[in-house]
Amino acid sequence: MGGQDIRRRDLARFVDRVQMPRETTDDRESLPPPAALLDNARGVGHRRIAARLGRPPGTVRGWLHTFAHHAEQVSASARRWTYAIDARALDQTGPAGSPVADAVDALGSMARACRLQLRMSASPWELAVTLTGLLYGRPRDPPGF
Repeated sequence: MGGQDIRRRDLARFVDRVQMPRETTDDRESLPPPAALLDNARGVGHRRIAARLGRPPGTVRGWLHTFAHHAEQVSASARRWTYAIDARALDQTGPAGSPVADAVDALGSMARACRLQLRMSASPWELAVTLTGLLYGRPRDPPGF
């Protein structure tokens, strides 16, 4: 068994041990749904997103502002995870045009690497929240980083 296989197995064990944080009602209210981030990364404004989600525009604006504030940290953490799981996956990504779009792209790459290389069955959003610490604004890095 090669070194990469051992590292992949160790990462899979680590990811399995990381528990999805228990959300409170306050957490759900402060964390934007994935659709809001995807739309915003595509350039959709907070009012249109709010109308689509049936939420007040001020709430959506707050979600997007908070995520934008942490976007570079989230992006960097997600890229470190992607690199630790499958360094080749980073060759397929590049700047997406804004810090929010870059972070959304990095989270998608990380989730894809987890699902393909580690055979994780969690949703991309669960992986993004759990591995990067997105829920609490504190990046979580893979072991050894």
